[in-house]
Amino acid sequence: MNRIEIYETLKKRYNDSEFKEMCFSLGIDYENLGGATRNDKMLELVMLLERRERLPEIIHILSPQRATPHAQHPAFLQQAKSKIAAGELEEALQIMLNNVSSGSALEKSLLQVSGRFNLYKKSVTAGLLSPADKLLQENTLLANLLEVVDMAD
Repeated sequence: MNRIEIYETLKKRYNDSEFKEMCFSLGIDYENLGGATRNDKMLELVMLLERRERLPEIIHILSPQRATPHAQHPAFLQQAKSKIAAGELEEALQIMLNNVSSGSALEKSLLQVSGRFNLYKKSVTAGLLSPADKLLQENTLLANLLEVVDMAD
């Protein structure tokens, strides 16, 4: 697969959130890629990986044998969104973790949110948070989880 084929495949297969997730998994900061549009950024990514002699990594990601970058189960995403809307963060996290690919960038993001949630629970249990801080932390965690759900959607 040459760089033109890589670029064309990216344009066909990846929406914006999937492309951002792929950049994350490659250790490339999406926001630092040049270009104003998604297609511009895709072109910049291909050129960057070519300069760094990392094209085989993206070829592996794009190979037809590999699964798409995120789970293809909209039902679980809707379940997670419903739990988030109800303020049931722990349940939403569990639904997501049970349905994403192990080792994926999405799973890593979920595990980060889960770790912050566990710290929050310990702080609440120990009585370390004022009611205002508790509300602020809850809202921040919910926003973080919504971001991750949007990545998957």
